Amino acid sequence: MTTTATKVPTTTPKATLRQLAVAAAGCSPNPLWVERARCASMPKDLFYGFVSELTLSVCRSCPVRVECLTEAISRPHEQGVWGGLTESERAEVAVMIENLR
Repeated sequence: MTTTATKVPTTTPKATLRQLAVAAAGCSPNPLWVERARCASMPKDLFYGFVSELTLSVCRSCPVRVECLTEAISRPHEQGVWGGLTESERAEVAVMIENLR
């Protein structure tokens, strides 16, 4: 199934990135977090390639956003949107986490 969506700006405010970094720094995800993710039953192609408003809205309201972000940062080769952030935003959060330690 192919989904069409409009590309949206992917600039997350620095304050939000800092909040996510602090939360992710103290997170130890339960391996079952994936089952609780809002995206679990959605087409995976929504989260790879370009970022859409739908993708971001799913992630912003996900109950396991921090766990998802923590998982993606621990495996930096992950592509697509994880934890509501793009690859470059996750790299920025990873640096913030290292600075917190």
